[in-house]
Amino acid sequence: MWAKRRRRRLAFLAWKQDHEDIKALKNNTKFMDDFVAKGRKARTFRAFKLYSEVAGSRMLMARTRKKIEIDVDAKIEAAKIKQEFLEGMIKELEEKYRIELRRKALIKDQLDKKYLAGANAI
Repeated sequence: MWAKRRRRRLAFLAWKQDHEDIKALKNNTKFMDDFVAKGRKARTFRAFKLYSEVAGSRMLMARTRKKIEIDVDAKIEAAKIKQEFLEGMIKELEEKYRIELRRKALIKDQLDKKYLAGANAI
């Protein structure tokens, strides 16, 4: 009888210990979630403050936008020039390849003719 009650008591204590660990973990995660949310709010507010101080002026925003557009247009133009240059090189190499294939075909044809002429001479 006492052994049965002891086993029940130990089982209950083990369950209670596990439950307390889970409860502590939940409390800890709630604390961490609150801490992270508070940090995000502070970071967002700092970023907004910086934005309102530095980029609040419409003139500054317009000048910045114009500089960015100029830089982007210049980079696009450079990329187009580079692409045209590469396309020209590719066309030139393709033309050289075609010429080389024609030469190869002519040389092979000449070789076949000479071979046939030699075979006929025998």
